[in-house]
Amino acid sequence: MKVRIEIDDSLNEDEIVIRTKEYTEELQQLISNFKSKPSIQFFKQDTEYYLNLDAILFFESDDGTVYAHTTNDMFSTTQKLYELENILPNSFLRISKST
Repeated sequence: MKVRIEIDDSLNEDEIVIRTKEYTEELQQLISNFKSKPSIQFFKQDTEYYLNLDAILFFESDDGTVYAHTTNDMFSTTQKLYELENILPNSFLRISKST
């Protein structure tokens, strides 16, 4: 599968076009996953990341900053825990005020 991104500053809003020979189950699953997963910005130093939610083990709040923990790393986010609680799938569960 090819992915191509075209930057067009004349657009009023973002547009995604999918061209395919046939509508397969794989494509249907890809679209379903794209629609259902929230887009959360994560940061590490001055770099912005978009992580797969499956890679995140847990979130915690420490000194006013919310961190996402993966197996080998930690990323900050501007979202608050209560905001994440509203947009994350049911596989995430709030267990305390700070986690």
